[in-house]
Amino acid sequence: MKWVPFIILTYLVMLAQCTVGGVFAFSVQAIGIVGPDLTALVAVFMALHVRSSSHAALAGWVLGLAVDLTTVSAIGGVTAVGPMPIAYAIAAAVVFQIREAFFHERMAPQIFLTLMFCLVAHGIWVTLQAGLTFGGVSWAGYRRMLLQAAALAVYTAVLMPPAYIGLRRIRKWLTPVPTGRRRRRQRTTNLTL
Repeated sequence: MKWVPFIILTYLVMLAQCTVGGVFAFSVQAIGIVGPDLTALVAVFMALHVRSSSHAALAGWVLGLAVDLTTVSAIGGVTAVGPMPIAYAIAAAVVFQIREAFFHERMAPQIFLTLMFCLVAHGIWVTLQAGLTFGGVSWAGYRRMLLQAAALAVYTAVLMPPAYIGLRRIRKWLTPVPTGRRRRRQRTTNLTL
C-alpha cells in the first residue's frame, strides 16, 4: 500500500465530508439528520484492493481516526476519540476477509459490501459512544441512533458505484497494481480455482 497518497486522499475525503457532505444530508423527522459517509467509500475500496488484512485494518483505522478528529460532537455532546478507528478497522478487516466470495468489480457486491461495512462500523460506534456517554442513553435514544446509522448505511451504499469508478481511476497511486507476469499468473490461478 502506498501510504503518502493514501493520507492525502484521506485528507481530501475528510475535507469533502466536512464541507460538501452537509449539502447531501437531509433530515428525517423520526431519526434525525442522515448523510453519506464518504470515508466509508474509501475504506471499502481499500479493503477490496489491498494485499493483506493488516493493511485493510490499518487503512480503516486511519480513516476512522480522521472521522473521530473531525466529528463535532456525539451523543453526550463530547466525542470520545477511539471508537470510530476501532469500528472502521474491524469493519475493513471483515470486508477484506469476505471479499473473495464476491466479484467486487460488479455493482451489486460493491453496494452490499458498503452497506455491510457501514452497518458494522456505525453499529459499533453508536454502541461504544452510548456506553461511554456520561449519564447513559435511553433505549429509545439508542434505537433511534441505530436507525439513523442504518439509514446512513443505505445512503452511503447507494453512492458506492460512482465513487468506486472514481477511486478506480487513481488506484495505481494507492495500491500496487499487478503487471506483466504477476497479473497473468493471478488470472490463471483464479481460473483454475
